[in-house]
Amino acid sequence: IIGIEFSKELHDTAKRNIKSYNDKIGRRECIELFNCDVLDFHFPSGPSVIFLFNPFKKVIMEKFIKSLQQSLTVSPRKVLVIYVHPTEKDLLEKEVFLSRIYEDIRRDDYIIYQAEEIPG
Repeated sequence: IIGIEFSKELHDTAKRNIKSYNDKIGRRECIELFNCDVLDFHFPSGPSVIFLFNPFKKVIMEKFIKSLQQSLTVSPRKVLVIYVHPTEKDLLEKEVFLSRIYEDIRRDDYIIYQAEEIPG
């Protein structure tokens, strides 16, 4: 599990939450946190689940999607995107390489997308 947070304050909160969770369950989960701009982040080359909690406005989301697409072109793999409170869902919906596989807008307000093969 990888977490990316631009805000130092929210990054520090996430670190405390992970420590508390690990203490509660009695073991250390493999969770990596990065305090950086998501546009500078390099996606892992293996299968991934990307969890987005309404993180960006349109301009950043467009760049994020392009970065994900480029990463998948270089290293094809299974990727799921869980998008909570999907205010910019139209941007993901128009992408050929992403397919909506689940939607729960009424109860929990999220959509799950799966990356498809990117045409070469």
